[in-house]
Amino acid sequence: MANDTGWGKVRFWDDFVVDTLSTFNWASAATNSGTAFAVNAQVNGVVRGTVTNNSQDDLVTMYGALLWQADDAGPLLLEARVKPITSLVADLYFGFSDAASAELPISIAAGTVTTTASDAAGVYYGGGETTPVWRYGGVAANVDSTQAAASAARNPVLTTYQTLKVVLNEDGAGSFYIDGILQSENVSGCVTATVSLNPYFAIQDDGAAASWDIDYVYIDKGRV
Repeated sequence: MANDTGWGKVRFWDDFVVDTLSTFNWASAATNSGTAFAVNAQVNGVVRGTVTNNSQDDLVTMYGALLWQADDAGPLLLEARVKPITSLVADLYFGFSDAASAELPISIAAGTVTTTASDAAGVYYGGGETTPVWRYGGVAANVDSTQAAASAARNPVLTTYQTLKVVLNEDGAGSFYIDGILQSENVSGCVTATVSLNPYFAIQDDGAAASWDIDYVYIDKGRV
């Protein structure tokens, strides 16, 4: 279908202005003493996930349905406004994944990047690193793309919102933005273009109790 009409795009928007997290749109899970993402009583609607310093055993995830592919009338865009609470000593992940279960799709520990998902592209943070910064990259059919570090000037700040965005081209290349500022453009091999993906959020204990707030989620792509 042509993209020259108001119906030419598929769009998903969730501002969480509800009493309960929609089980039609999202699944959320928590391991050990973590608390799954749930609506938090704040103006304009927010969901929050929490880990409680249980020796890196707490993992809390929220993810949508596997309904999105980069090759179908792309580019495929995912954006969210997020805010860390309590502590920055946590592992964070935002982006796309092929996982419909609880995991940390891409992470860094002791300077080593681990891609648990077979296909994923996102922005991630290792709060327990010596000099933690936002990082970004992808993995396509278990082959990692280039993984890069954002400037420390873009680091998360407690109780302060940031906007994160991932854009996937029809060939699976990715572009990554933090607070509207392009970090890298058209990074090749970020995902397999024909693999079904979902929006994915994860927070894992990395040495301290911490929470992560999500203000909104937006997805946009062409309609096939």
